[in-house]
Order: sequence, then structure tokens, then C-alpha cells
Amino acid sequence: MKLKKRRVINCGLFSPKLVKGRKITNPIMLKIYNKLKSQGFRETPWQIIYNDQIAGLVLPHRDGKNEIHIRFFKDRIFAEFEIGRAYLSHFICKRCNANNYIIQKFRNILTKKERAYLRKNFLEENHKQQEYDMAVWDCKSDLYDSVRVTERAIWGAVALFSLIDTKAFAAVIILFTLFLSISFTNSSVFISLIIAGISAGISYRILPSKGNP
Repeated sequence: MKLKKRRVINCGLFSPKLVKGRKITNPIMLKIYNKLKSQGFRETPWQIIYNDQIAGLVLPHRDGKNEIHIRFFKDRIFAEFEIGRAYLSHFICKRCNANNYIIQKFRNILTKKERAYLRKNFLEENHKQQEYDMAVWDCKSDLYDSVRVTERAIWGAVALFSLIDTKAFAAVIILFTLFLSISFTNSSVFISLIIAGISAGISYRILPSKGNP
């Protein structure tokens, strides 16, 4: 099924009204937003903003190793289960559809009208391509457990580079930063990696080596 893709347009740091939920105009959506806040969901500027998004809340799960990120859009609501933002794997690992979790976990704090509104906005027919492609979270699996080895390997490699050569370390950081920034613009992973790799290679050539001025 071919659907429209959601596009990154901003960061929460530059959207204070969105972060505070002030762009929500529908009274039922606003009630749901506030009730989720009362249950531990947090407003945060540290979130990517997609087109048509008007608010977003994050709930730490398992001491923040995972998170449930619910986004409010003009035409839908969508919740994702993801690796916590404190980990590099957050940017590269899969996310799961957590809509069912929201309905089941918080049904007792929502009125019948609010539950009906939430279900209507969770409908698959409202999804964008990335949301449609996500597997449904079974509420039992833990994404962080599946990437612990990868996470440690990434940080181990970064630490090793920093000890061997500062310019190699800087090149790795540039590679990773550019890869993420280009990927977030919905370029393909392959193209993003090529552009980031070329930039990191150029940086490696022009940066001074460890111990040199």
C-alpha cells in the first residue's frame, strides 16, 4: 500500500508552542493530552517535528531505556514505542506502533467520548507510510534489549577512535551527525551514508592529527 510519507520539518527546540500543546484547538484532543500528562507523559523540546504535527508527549518506559512517544497531528494521533533518546540506537533502530497500548493502558482515565475520539484518530486509514509500515508493539517486548550489544559496540568504537587519533574521532562524529541529519530529511539511507562518508573523509584529510597544532 502506497501512502504519503510524513516529513521532518522542525525540532521541538524551535517550536515552543507545539511543545507546550498550545497548538491544539480541538477540546477533546486537549483533554486527552492533559490526561496523558497527568499519567507521566512529558512535554519535551527534544523531539523531531513532522509536517502537520501540533503536539507531542513522551513517556519513559523501563527507566528511560525505551520510550512511548505520542504525536498529535491535525488529522490523526499516533503513538510509537522506541529506544530512549539517551541512546544512539534511538536514531537508527526500528519503532513500533503503540496505539493499542495507549487505548488499553489508559482507558480507565478517559471518558467514553474520549476513547471513541482516540480510536477514530488511531485508525489505519489515517496513517502515513512510515506509520503504516511499523509493526504493532505487543506491550511485552523490549526494544533496548535487542540492541544492547550494538549500543556498546558503537560507544566502544567511538572511545577507541578518540584514543587513537583525534582527527579520526572527529571524522567519525561528523560522519554520524551528517548521516542522521540527512536521513531525517527522508533521503535514502544509502545516499545519506555516501554523502556523510565523503564529508567525513574530507574532514579527516584537513583536520590536524593528535598532538599537532
